[in-house]
Amino acid sequence: MASADDLVPDRKNRNQTIFQKIKHKLPQILSSILAANGAFVFGTNIGWSSQSYRYLVQKKEYPFSVSKEQFSWISSVLALGALLGGLLGGPIVNGFGRKGTILLTVLPFLFGWFLIIFAVRVYMFYAGRVVLGVCCGIFTVAVPIYIGEISEKDIRGSLGGLFQLLIVLGIAFAYGIGSVANVMTTSIVLLTVPLAFLIPSFFMPETPTYLVSAGRTEKARASLRYLYGEDCDEEGYLDELVANVQENKHITTLSVWKELDKFVVLYALCISLGLQFFQQLSGINVIIFYSEDLFAKSSSSISSNLAAALVSIIQIIATALALSTVDRTGRKVLLIVSAIIMTICTSLLGVYFYLQKHDKDTFKGIPQSVPILLVSIYIAAFSFGLGPVPWILLGELFTPASKGLACGMSVSFNWLLTFIVTKTYVNIEDWMGIAATFWLFAGLTALGAIFFAVIVVETKELTLKEVLEKLEKRKDRLRKIFCMRTS
Repeated sequence: MASADDLVPDRKNRNQTIFQKIKHKLPQILSSILAANGAFVFGTNIGWSSQSYRYLVQKKEYPFSVSKEQFSWISSVLALGALLGGLLGGPIVNGFGRKGTILLTVLPFLFGWFLIIFAVRVYMFYAGRVVLGVCCGIFTVAVPIYIGEISEKDIRGSLGGLFQLLIVLGIAFAYGIGSVANVMTTSIVLLTVPLAFLIPSFFMPETPTYLVSAGRTEKARASLRYLYGEDCDEEGYLDELVANVQENKHITTLSVWKELDKFVVLYALCISLGLQFFQQLSGINVIIFYSEDLFAKSSSSISSNLAAALVSIIQIIATALALSTVDRTGRKVLLIVSAIIMTICTSLLGVYFYLQKHDKDTFKGIPQSVPILLVSIYIAAFSFGLGPVPWILLGELFTPASKGLACGMSVSFNWLLTFIVTKTYVNIEDWMGIAATFWLFAGLTALGAIFFAVIVVETKELTLKEVLEKLEKRKDRLRKIFCMRTS
């Protein structure tokens, strides 16, 4: 399907003031915020884990005991559910629409939290987290597609970054509640979040792209007027969308899979999967899920709750900074700088924990605030680059016919890695030690910086057609390199 960056409506007045431009784009901004509210809900589910460890494992708040191993499953099965949700997300957004898909998750979200609140066995925690994960996985498909289809190319990066910003706000909210309340109370509060944040989604428009594909032309016309103003080239936009639908109406499930035979789709998928791989193997979810335990191990004099709050504030500020710069600096620069800083931080964290165990004399001379500082810088670097950019590129790289399948595959791969990392972290730490674990994350992130510099293409202010042309040029470059090496 076409998207707003390919079919930007013509303006009657190109010499608009900054205030006129903001007023013109305000419907796109507000609609993107309403869609991204689901990411806030998503973030609360991630943040819940960090604050729950001491109540479930150490204080044994529930009438049944939860072991350290069982808690690792409680934390990680969210990702398994999201993996399934990612696979389901593609067909659901095509069948129920982008807006409809977001609204469909409200009741399952409530059901998941009810299972956790009224759990009488640890398996109810598992079931509740899986249900919540399925909803999160569906969000990670629907929201980037929605924002990509309604936003114009000069603000597409910033609006796409709202997804990550709302995630970190949700994590911070869960941190805050969990720092002053037990698991039961925290879960009850978080139960209300889907209602408070998803119900307003009723007021956002469905994307014109989906409405045309569903044969609802008049509603698509109304959506166009709302999103782009009365002076937009309404008929031209609709004609392009209708032509695109006609061109793709013969596409079947089999022909969608055949799209993967195309070089541009395969290369785009390689980029997207690589971004998801290095995002998760950087260790970000380990630091978020186990932050309280990590700060306790660091021997810092700062309380774990205060440290987690500081990290959340830094994450929010850094993500907001990314939104204000991504459409000016470009995606690649943010990715590379982000990966380099993260590599340095995880390397030094490894050194810190190594000295803590093996060189007590040297360790005594290190300020106890060092791990808090390193983690804060690490999360700030992640939040302005490796956090938001993969989700932005997810809505920018793929052909219309491959978008649903490719986005679903990328999201599911992301959540598979999230599950593997969060589930095995405790075991890897016991086997390798915490220092070596952080050095492993550092090495993988360094490889990511090379991948971003060599493989990823810049999409700043490019239409989908221009992005595909850029990907096609990579085919010619690879052919030349291969011929040079084999000649």
